[in-house]
Amino acid sequence: MFRPQAATVSLYGVACALLTRDGAGEYNFRYLPDHVASDGPPVSFSLPVIGEPYRAMELFAYFDNLVAEGWLLEQQSNAAKVNKSDRLALLIRNGLDLPGAITIERNHELQHLLEGTEKN
Repeated sequence: MFRPQAATVSLYGVACALLTRDGAGEYNFRYLPDHVASDGPPVSFSLPVIGEPYRAMELFAYFDNLVAEGWLLEQQSNAAKVNKSDRLALLIRNGLDLPGAITIERNHELQHLLEGTEKN
């Protein structure tokens, strides 16, 4: 059983996608309809802009590679009191300080919805 997580992914400061993990551990990445309609750029070449969600049982490689490694991973994990194997939680926790044009912030509204569906 996994703790559900939900985040908004922004590119150049504009929200463009949602990244979630449900209680079964399935990850979903979905571009927002406005981003798809405006033919916005992809966050990664490995995640081209489409209207359907991407699904996987592991965190998508692009996002996994944004998580710190080594000494910094230990520091971030200890400071946040997050298990270092919970890569999505660490990514969300440090998502405003990522390299490049991407930021990732917890989506509290969607988080509550995911947590509510897990209890039913």
